[in-house]
Amino acid sequence: MSKDLHYRPDIDGLRAIAVLSVVLFHIGVPHMEGGYVGVDIFFVISGFLITKIIAGEVSRGDFSIIRFYERRIRRIFPALFAMLIVTGLIAAAVLMPMDFKEFSASAVATTLFSSNIFFWLKSDYFDQAAELKPLLHTWSLAVEEQYYTVFPLFMALVMPRWRHWRWALLAVTVASLVLSIVLVRKDPSMTFYLPFTRFWELLIGSLIAVGLPPPIQNRTARQLMSLTGLGMILYGVVTYTAQTRFPGESALLPCLGAGLILYADITGPTLVGRMLSLKPMIWVGLISYSLYLWHWPVLVFARYVLMRPLETVDKLAIFAVVMLLAYLSWRFVERPFRRARNIDTRSMFLGAATMMALVLAVGGAGYLLKGLPGRFPAPVRHYALASEDINPQRAACDRRSASDIAAGRVCTLGAAVGGGPTFAVLGDSFGDALIPGIDGAGRQAGRKGLILTYSGCYALVGVDQGNPECQRQLEASLALIRRTPSIRTVVLVGRWTTAVNGSRFGAMSENAMFIRDEASTTRSYAENPRVFERSMARTIGRIKPLKVLVVAYVPEQAVDVPRAAALSRYFNPQPDISVPRATYLARQAPVQAILEPQSRALDFQLLDAGKVLCDDRACIGARGGDVLYFDDNHLSATGARRLSGVIGAALRDS
Repeated sequence: MSKDLHYRPDIDGLRAIAVLSVVLFHIGVPHMEGGYVGVDIFFVISGFLITKIIAGEVSRGDFSIIRFYERRIRRIFPALFAMLIVTGLIAAAVLMPMDFKEFSASAVATTLFSSNIFFWLKSDYFDQAAELKPLLHTWSLAVEEQYYTVFPLFMALVMPRWRHWRWALLAVTVASLVLSIVLVRKDPSMTFYLPFTRFWELLIGSLIAVGLPPPIQNRTARQLMSLTGLGMILYGVVTYTAQTRFPGESALLPCLGAGLILYADITGPTLVGRMLSLKPMIWVGLISYSLYLWHWPVLVFARYVLMRPLETVDKLAIFAVVMLLAYLSWRFVERPFRRARNIDTRSMFLGAATMMALVLAVGGAGYLLKGLPGRFPAPVRHYALASEDINPQRAACDRRSASDIAAGRVCTLGAAVGGGPTFAVLGDSFGDALIPGIDGAGRQAGRKGLILTYSGCYALVGVDQGNPECQRQLEASLALIRRTPSIRTVVLVGRWTTAVNGSRFGAMSENAMFIRDEASTTRSYAENPRVFERSMARTIGRIKPLKVLVVAYVPEQAVDVPRAAALSRYFNPQPDISVPRATYLARQAPVQAILEPQSRALDFQLLDAGKVLCDDRACIGARGGDVLYFDDNHLSATGARRLSGVIGAALRDS
């Protein structure tokens, strides 16, 4: 502990609130949906404590950047690399090749303290579910370390030379906050992960540490501040949800709350400070770093192996395990290295470099060798590698920009015949996944077509999906169809269940996926079917008088099929992955209630995928050696080809 920073037990208590909020939120404890704000509280605490040390050393003229990073290594590296090694061993034992490849890449990014950038770049439409990434939580460590690559240099260079340096810090804080507020409306994922939209949270702690504003002595005011701060934190934890726009201005509440608690107790303990200084709170605060490191991988591996939602007994067991691991990590890894005086600076840096090199080498090998599929027997590999059985044209043809489409730079499919295309495929990711089947259908029917799919966007006219590019691409596609006189048929494909029900079913389930149009006055589950019905009518109207084939009722599976089939094959010689027919029918019923009458009124042909992919008992995901999906909802190339006959017959008649 620096002589400039006397120990404040209330800060360990505040750490306890932060880490328990995160852990209980991730485990799925009711009424903790906003527990993710615990990370933001950690940022404020970190900014306060580290700045207090740096400012004291700079003011005395004995600040050393080498000594600063030695402290960071002692604080961060031992527990982090212990977690990485143990997590890596477990991952090698249980993760399927596609998941182990991803894990290996994330281990490299974590070691380089750039995992926030890695996970941002990987947050595309087809990416693996967040709850199955064992190192996802390390994004926050990366943000902190990126902050501490620039902040100490600022303090060392600017603080002794410019009397208004505090105002410069305030200006940077405001700029970072404004950037966060603006960008969260344009790109929430980027705003969540990137450092410049998060630095203001650490800077709140930094500003308090350097006396801006200066400490106050009035006891009543301090009591009110600390109580208000605690209330702001708890309000965020209890009322925020996954639908809260975050970070942006929403992050102000927990960050200012943490700042008020830190600020109020600078000149003496408050009632809240005494509550936070209770021994159980201090104990949890002391192990908070290890608890944060270990809780997420344990949760991920439990979900991965169980392949089902966690039950109450699972959650209790996981909480007990992570508390034990956190204590052991703190007691036998964190504390010994932080207190070790027999390890000099050179040895500390050399040891850190060695550990980094080891993880980089092993992680790089796991990635370059495609997840080391040889770890598993051939039958297991067969199922696991079905995750790569995707539309081979996806990378080149899906999500073409509006400008590309306007210029006619689109892909073709079907028969390689002379003359222009006679059909076009309009659709979202379900349409992209179905391309191998439609390609086969086109070949059967002797027809050539155009690929106009855009994953993540319904091909529905006039629908606000939160991405302006959706309508731009769709309008360009419709314009291209109109000016291509050889086109006689349009195949329309979509994830209609999500559009109507407002939710995603399966391993990557999601709720409150609302859509709206000009006639909408609200976003809600009740409004989604109305928007879908209106937009489908508009879309068909824009396509007519061409013939329209609407592919519907594609079954959605409850699990990631390749992963579940491979894991099942590990323990069961005959994996049978399917969703009960009753579940399928209940999910499709609201869609059917709209499309069946519309098909007669608007004169389009419905192609029922369920009649091909389901039997009287269930809708098959994997059976025998066939894997019909490459994730939980999207048909694999193998599955898509099962629909070639139905689509081909319809194309021949067009």
